Amino acid sequence: MWSPGADRRLDPMTTSTSVPAPTYPLLQRDQARHRWRRPLAVGLTALGLYAATMLAAVVAVVLAGLVDPALGASIEQGWTDDVDLRDPLTFALLLVSVILMLPALLVATRLVGSRPVGLLSSVAGRLRYRWLLTATLVALAIWVPVMGAAFAVTAATGSLQVRQVAPGTAVALLVLTLALVPLQAAAEEYVFRGYLAQLVGSWLRHPAFAVVLPVPLFVLGHDYGPVGAIDVAAFALLCGWLAWRTGGLEAPIAAHVANNVVLMSFNALGLGDPNATDATVVDLLVSTGTMAVFAVVVTRRADALNLARRRLPSAKAALTEQPTSTRAEADLVR
Repeated sequence: MWSPGADRRLDPMTTSTSVPAPTYPLLQRDQARHRWRRPLAVGLTALGLYAATMLAAVVAVVLAGLVDPALGASIEQGWTDDVDLRDPLTFALLLVSVILMLPALLVATRLVGSRPVGLLSSVAGRLRYRWLLTATLVALAIWVPVMGAAFAVTAATGSLQVRQVAPGTAVALLVLTLALVPLQAAAEEYVFRGYLAQLVGSWLRHPAFAVVLPVPLFVLGHDYGPVGAIDVAAFALLCGWLAWRTGGLEAPIAAHVANNVVLMSFNALGLGDPNATDATVVDLLVSTGTMAVFAVVVTRRADALNLARRRLPSAKAALTEQPTSTRAEADLVR
């Protein structure tokens, strides 16, 4: 739980004026060039870049369809009918449409945002790859057995939807899942737990606002029924809290990747319905319980590693002055 003094109590290290260095959602407030309108300019620029890249992608797809009529017919059917995620082409196009948000946001931040761009990633001013790998391994160690057990139980009770999937289709879906889903998950985290959280944090000081206010937009971006929407909201809240608690997007990305990769891999094999637009109460309990266990385990691991949760002046200096071989040490509070 947050309290008015929680931001100060988290870390005894403070600046020379006794004001705590900012946590992840508040990093934009710490920038010398920060103006209230700058984050809005980043968002509008990113939106324009995203629209341009989507238009270019649509043109490329249309041209490909003209060259290959069979491909064109497949694309037309995939997007005029209900989107069918059992079709590899439709699956790939949908993922790419989400992935394109990431370069648009990064380029927009580079053009009109505060420096460094890496502050979107973590308090270290960059993506902490070693910590990302650790968090991802923790997430997979939790999601794989839990989701496997959940599918086994639903299969045993006869409530699991099982489909016949052609071997070629299954392989294509698995390859696309492993290649594109991590990028899709990362793109969503950078937009919702990164940009939008820091946008709110640049205007409202308490980090709870930065965690909670982007949640409705994340829910609206997922076309689910009531129970599914609650599931998505709970997931978003925990990811936002993890970004604040661990000082960056690595843990939220790890959770998002593990959840989507494991679930979509089962779907690729014909287990479950990838087109489902809602969940059961049991699904909700399993999903939120899994996420809660991950949050506990990964934050304890972060504490054991003394992972930085604030952009301290010493860490900022270390990033620019230390040799490359010792840059990883800047991830830690010393």
